[in-house]
Amino acid sequence: VGQMIINADDQVGQHWLSKLPDAVAVTMQDNLLPGCHGRWLKTTVISYHDNGVTLCFSSNWGDGEIASQLMGAFNVNNLLLALATLLALGYPLDKLVETGSRLQPVCGRMEV
Repeated sequence: VGQMIINADDQVGQHWLSKLPDAVAVTMQDNLLPGCHGRWLKTTVISYHDNGVTLCFSSNWGDGEIASQLMGAFNVNNLLLALATLLALGYPLDKLVETGSRLQPVCGRMEV
């Protein structure tokens, strides 16, 4: 396995992060383990609105803000996990932030 991206916001993820300290930890709730040696990505601000969500994040790769048309906390989590995966694979942060706002929701799911 080349990269391990783990959601740090539940007990199972916390367990795996304690066993795999070099994994990428992703959190919406600042659940990074003390002494985490691996890479990480966490939200600093999440602002839900009628047109989707704006999220600010901090990470080992740098900080950023993405205004997304995706709705709901589960989509914020999915977006963060996808972002962490692409960053771990070497995609540049500035390009990911730039293109993140162009993501389209699936028709019929969580539409207003």
